[in-house]
Amino acid sequence: MCIRDSCTTANTKIRVTAVTRPINHLLITAVNTGDAPCFAYHAPLLRFDDEQAAVAVMDGSKPQAVVTLEPGQAAYAGVMTAAATGEGEGGRTARKVTVTLAGRSGGAASGAATVSLPSGSVYVDSTHTVTYWQQEMDQALAW
Repeated sequence: MCIRDSCTTANTKIRVTAVTRPINHLLITAVNTGDAPCFAYHAPLLRFDDEQAAVAVMDGSKPQAVVTLEPGQAAYAGVMTAAATGEGEGGRTARKVTVTLAGRSGGAASGAATVSLPSGSVYVDSTHTVTYWQQEMDQALAW
């Protein structure tokens, strides 16, 4: 594997966890399980349940450099599932999320991981967004 290779579902384990702060947020963790470094490009491409469109990416969260994962290292992305102020529309309960890792061009790198949501479900509405991959967990949840 070349150091320029994207992180994919073949060399990366994806985990979704609930966080207490900020409210209505999830944390996506991608751990490099391969033998060589990989790049966590852009933001994860997310779809809750059977949504056709991917969750919008929070532009202001773009890091200064692509996150490089050495074997065993993690990258983090924060997901706001619904606005705390209640201005979102189309609210519903989602039971799973499909996470696709992006390649260098921004499209899908390869494969997707369908992950159950913490506690079995989460409330989502039209305001849901995801951050770019971050090197630190705190950065992923600071938006």
